[in-house]
Amino acid sequence: MKIYYLSRKIRLPITQDVAWAFFSNPASLSQLTPPDSRMVDESIEQPKKIYAGMLQVFRVSPVHWLPSVRWVAEISHVDAPNFFVDEQKVGPFAFWHHRHSVIPVASGVEIEDTVHYAMPFGILGELVHALFVRKQLERLFEYRHTMLEEFFGET
Repeated sequence: MKIYYLSRKIRLPITQDVAWAFFSNPASLSQLTPPDSRMVDESIEQPKKIYAGMLQVFRVSPVHWLPSVRWVAEISHVDAPNFFVDEQKVGPFAFWHHRHSVIPVASGVEIEDTVHYAMPFGILGELVHALFVRKQLERLFEYRHTMLEEFFGET
């Protein structure tokens, strides 16, 4: 199984506490997801703040002509206000580990998303990754950065 890596950073002119309050609120995720992903939160629990062991259940349609898929993620690690990790338990990837870091810098904070992931279906999954998945993930993080700049401004 091939493990892929994606890392994106953005600097925002806000404090670490403001950033953490936003990113640790599960409701914020819907504001950072492109509308055409048609993400629907199906979680039973709707806490105001994430915690280690918390499960999030979503339906997503990354491609408009494919049926939606269920994505179950567990918040596996929380070190407030520095980082948290979500890991896919059920979903479209064979493996997914996403670390969200909030790093204080002179001009505010640097938000770093670090994702390690693997595709299912062997060589076919690698082909789908090369043709489609990598571009979709990059588009997702570009959208997130655009929205974060709209919410908080640019440094």
